[in-house]
Order: sequence, then structure tokens, then C-alpha cells
Amino acid sequence: MPTIFTIGHSNQKAAHFVELLQKYAIECVVDVRSKPYSRYRHFNREPLEKRLSDLGINYLFLGDDLGGYPDNKRLYAADRVIYERVTALPGFRREIRNLADKSRETRLALMCAEEDPTECHRHPLLAESLKNRGVKVVHLRRDGSCQDAESITETVNRQMPLFEPEGGGSVLELSQEISLSKQVLTMKVSIPNFARSALVFGHADADGHLAANHTREYLLREGLTTRIIVSPKTRDYRFWRYLSKYPLEDYDVIVCIDIAFRFREPEESLNYLLATAGRYPEKHFIVVDHHPLGAPRRGLDNVTLIEVMDPYDCCLGVPDWEVMPVAALCDGSETAIVPTRLLRRRALGVKRAAADVGGLAGDPLLQLIQERRWAFFEALADEDAQMHRSARGFRRRSSEASPLLEEARRRLSSGRPKQLRGRNMSRPPWHESQQLPRGFVPSVGE
Repeated sequence: MPTIFTIGHSNQKAAHFVELLQKYAIECVVDVRSKPYSRYRHFNREPLEKRLSDLGINYLFLGDDLGGYPDNKRLYAADRVIYERVTALPGFRREIRNLADKSRETRLALMCAEEDPTECHRHPLLAESLKNRGVKVVHLRRDGSCQDAESITETVNRQMPLFEPEGGGSVLELSQEISLSKQVLTMKVSIPNFARSALVFGHADADGHLAANHTREYLLREGLTTRIIVSPKTRDYRFWRYLSKYPLEDYDVIVCIDIAFRFREPEESLNYLLATAGRYPEKHFIVVDHHPLGAPRRGLDNVTLIEVMDPYDCCLGVPDWEVMPVAALCDGSETAIVPTRLLRRRALGVKRAAADVGGLAGDPLLQLIQERRWAFFEALADEDAQMHRSARGFRRRSSEASPLLEEARRRLSSGRPKQLRGRNMSRPPWHESQQLPRGFVPSVGE
């Protein structure tokens, strides 16, 4: 396994710092400080680079992409850097991948200012990201000892992502208990190194669509080609009986999101899952739900069960600050999410779209969520309730016609989304002033 070292210069003398590098045969120092300067002038970029060069040690500055205090203000909340947002940046992912590749032939040391790695982004951000790339990380300490990153007790990153509504303030007021439970689970769940593809099954209700798409985006960031299946066949516990009928052999990881086990007999659904996993020992199965999953009498190494307390946490990866609060309100179970007016409108709109089975539900709705068409969902929520009568999550035939649903169905079924912006298109009443991303733009005549 390739290894990358980290080191914090702190207030060390230059000679002692260099001795540590030479003791561990470091060939290249990678400067991951956001600003490569220090009150101790020998650690400023220019003199440090020259001193290292004289000793035959290369110097590489990557603080722009891997620094702990990025310039992008969108990566902060309450003056704290949200590491989950940092790891989603293309530049960060690119440089982590490059370091993992380079470590196979060069002994690297990532350098920042703090001596203690747990008080620096080297451990919670960089070490965790490199570990997911199959790299062992070792922290060098001032006294000459080294500390395996795996040996450091997993600490919870309390920097939860925040959503700032128009009126100011956070819509997330997560209890410490809920925050701790999800963060620990997130740290323990890792994608196998061999995995290159994933199949995600999502519950066929509103929050299932949202959570499945969030999980897809997480897996894509992890480098996996991902497909989602959300259909009437994934609506209830009977899904588990037919799981083995799907083309599982085409994927390395199978993820099931928010699809509950049989309520009174969860062992029945669990046994179906274990039987399927037993037929595919080379695949990895991950199940996430906020309902009881039961405890298998005989576990399998290729099955991971994650039972969470809050529907906000019912996903892989750290919950997306924009999507998962809406999912939590769609579900209706107890949640720590504060139901602001904006979130309630979005949740109602997604629920009305998900109830349109045979219309928007499934792939069309996933596309709308992927493109963050919140204006469409808010407009759908504002339509008359008589247009959206439903029972058990299904839209009733007695519902009055919904102009938005009808237009959206027609546009999506045409398969020609780029024509939606033709000069003959009228501006919808919920038109957003900002530029919209490519893809489907639902519209109705004024």
C-alpha cells in the first residue's frame, strides 16, 4: 500500500525540521497551507523551497486546492470551513488523485503549520480523502515519532452543512446525538477500492427520489459509474423478494436507500437480502434506512446495514445541505430539520411530482432533482389542492388537471429539452431570474 506522510512545522527550528524529513527519507514536501507564509520566516515559501532544494528535496505548493482555508466563501458556514463542500470541488479531487498516484513512486510529506494533525486539516480532510484512495497516511510528530492516521481515534467533525434561508439563520438545528450518529456511520462506511460501478435503488416516494439522487452524486464523486432505479417495484418491502431478479452482475456496489424491510417481520426482508448477497460474494451491498433493519443471525462480509435516526441522514455521504432537508420534510417522520416555509413548499412540490406515477415519478423526477429545479417544485406546491388529490402516495384520477404536470410530462416525453428555450416559449409564472443550467425547463403558458 502506498504511504504519504504529513508534518506540521509549528515553531520548530529549520535544522530540526529538516532532520525529521531526512530521518523518514522524504523526497518531496507538498505545501498544503492556504497561505505559504509564517511568522517563522524560515518557513516562508521562498526560503523553505531554497533550503529544501539545497538538500535534494523537492518542494510543491498545492495550497490553492488543498489548503485548509480556501478563498471561496461558499465553502464556509458560521465562519467554519465545511469539509464536505471542499471534497466536492474538482480541483481538490484532482490533486488528491494526483497525490495518490505520485505516492507510488515518491515519498511525499504534506506540510502545514499545526504540529498536532488532529488540530489541522491534514487529518480530518486530507488523510480521510487519501485513505479513500487506498493510501496509508502517517503523521510525523515533533519528537521524531510517527503516528498512523488509522490509530487516531475517530473524532466527529462537528462542522455540519448549513442552509441559509432568505430571512437568515440556519434551517438545520440538529441535535448533537443525531449529528454524532450520522458522522460516525459516514466515517465507517467506505467504498471498496475495487469498485468501479454502482446500482442505486431508491424508495419510490418523494424522499426516496431525493435521497437516491443524493447518493448517486456522492458515488459519482467517489469515481463510480452509477445508475438509479426508482419505480413502483421499489415502493415497499416486496422489493427485497425480487432483488435478485435485477442485473446485479453488471455492478460492483449495490446500494438500497430508504426501502424499508417488512414492518412486522424485518427478518424476512433481511433474509432475502442475505440470500441475494450470498449469490454475489464479489459484490458489496449497502442498505440505508431510518426504519428498523433487524439484526442478522449470520452476517456477511459483503453486506453493510446502516440504520439512522433521522430521514435527513438517510443517504450515503454527508447529507447535502440543499436536498436532504427537503427529503426529511417529505418523509413526515420525526426530524431535527426546522420546517421553514420555503422548505415546506419544496417538499410539497416534490411529493406531488412523486405521486404522479406513470408521469413524472421515476427518471423524470430524478432529472428535475438533479438539476435542482426548485422553482418548478415551488410552483407545483402553489397549485390548487384539487389538482393534486392523492391516496397512499398515488395521485388520484379524480384530481383536476394540473397545467404544470401536463406541460412537464409533454416536454419530458418529447425527448427534446433544448427546444424549451425557443423564442415561441412563454415565460412561466415561476421564472427564475438567474441563468438556469442546461436541460429540462418546465413551462406553462401565461
